Amino acid sequence: MINQLLKRTARDSVIYLPSMIIPAAVGIITIRIFTEIFSQEEMGQYFLALSTMGLTKVFSVIWLSTSVLRFYLNYKQSGKNDQFLTTLSVASFLSATIVSGLLMIVLLIFRMHFEPDLFRLLQLVALVTVFISFFEVFVIIFRANFEPPKYVFLWVLYSIGKPITGIILVVVYQKSIMSLFWGILFVSFLLDLFVFFYLKLYKYLRYQNLNYVLIKEFFRYGVPLAISNLSFWVLTFSDRYILEFYRSSFEVGIYSVGYSISEKVLTFAFTVMMLAAYPIIIEHWESSGDQSTQLLISKLTRYYFILFFPALIILFALPENVFLLFANAKFIQGANILPFVATGFFCLGLTQYVAKGFELHKKSIFITKLALTAGIINIAMNFVLIPLFGYWGAAINCALSFLIYLFLTVNYVKRVMPWKVPYSSLFRICFAGLGMFLFFKATTWMVSLNWFSLILVLAAGGMLYIAILLVIGEFSHEEKRLIKRFASFAHEK
Repeated sequence: MINQLLKRTARDSVIYLPSMIIPAAVGIITIRIFTEIFSQEEMGQYFLALSTMGLTKVFSVIWLSTSVLRFYLNYKQSGKNDQFLTTLSVASFLSATIVSGLLMIVLLIFRMHFEPDLFRLLQLVALVTVFISFFEVFVIIFRANFEPPKYVFLWVLYSIGKPITGIILVVVYQKSIMSLFWGILFVSFLLDLFVFFYLKLYKYLRYQNLNYVLIKEFFRYGVPLAISNLSFWVLTFSDRYILEFYRSSFEVGIYSVGYSISEKVLTFAFTVMMLAAYPIIIEHWESSGDQSTQLLISKLTRYYFILFFPALIILFALPENVFLLFANAKFIQGANILPFVATGFFCLGLTQYVAKGFELHKKSIFITKLALTAGIINIAMNFVLIPLFGYWGAAINCALSFLIYLFLTVNYVKRVMPWKVPYSSLFRICFAGLGMFLFFKATTWMVSLNWFSLILVLAAGGMLYIAILLVIGEFSHEEKRLIKRFASFAHEK
């Protein structure tokens, strides 16, 4: 039975993969397009609006979407689908409306502190919140009901439709950041209508179907998880507001473009790996207990370093070359922060493995507490570093904050299930990474790289990295066979 469930988990993970890959790819492509069209100030306002939308979603979406995953199937199987859908509809509408209204009140109170264009943009974000919240809550029903193809189709359509519609509005109507958010509103509204009629919500919306007990269940279960997400929002997005307050939208734009490139490259990579690894960790822990699972997590940590440490090295050694692949040259100042942000997100990815002890022992509240602690430290340090160093201070603080979060997690997880550090492997991987770094630096000193030569240099650096690991004995005999098999396959192709 368990093996069948694991196979189904693996199969569904593969099905869900496009819902992660495509939005990540779209995000990277749109950075290039938007930096071609808009100025640094406009991009700063764009990222401030996105950050604000992320904050509103924490309170209007997260507590309900997580509750859908937890409660939907139980209510459906007990014949109370009408109660669940009615209650969810009412809760979603009220939650989004209240959050949107609170945002409008805050904007009006602090209106004098906003530039007119940014004020109007954030007003539009308040309106957009109502439409995106409904879709992002109800699309989770397809996941809860074990219908991954439907979920993937709608989420990919949503992810692609928003920027495409926004770009069309920019070209046809008005070259303004506002057009991008009108595009989000339009696509969200159409998908809201689709979900409303596809799920036949009009059949269930009756006052007698409203279940107040279920709303309390939503609240008790979902709000703590929303607070957890708020902690990570503080860690990753709060610096934009402090940068805007002390400096300008220009610096927010420079910083956010560089930040997004590092974040999207690294988080996409380690999220895909964790998608595959998490079910394996759970199954192994259930069957073999703590000690064996500690060893498994240690091995997965080693793979994490082998696979993603080179990405960190590339962003350290070739920040400007990588930056120009993804953004317009007028934002090139943002290339300087790539190494700092990359370091932060590399630490975040590693923390996901270290923190698995909390999750396995059902003590996820510690993750929230530690992330919130790191977030508070992040805000405090930003109030010191940003006035002194501008976006450089924000970038340095990004690396420090995620490093602090990693340190706190390593320290506190000892009480539950200590993380076994593969020291010898990490030393060898760092040594190979140093060789790769020196190769990149030597190459850039000798040659000016264009897009084509950059790809060749990256490939050569990757092969050098693997060669060093082979020579210093990092790979096992089985891993060497796999590398040879892969190399033979690539050569044949």
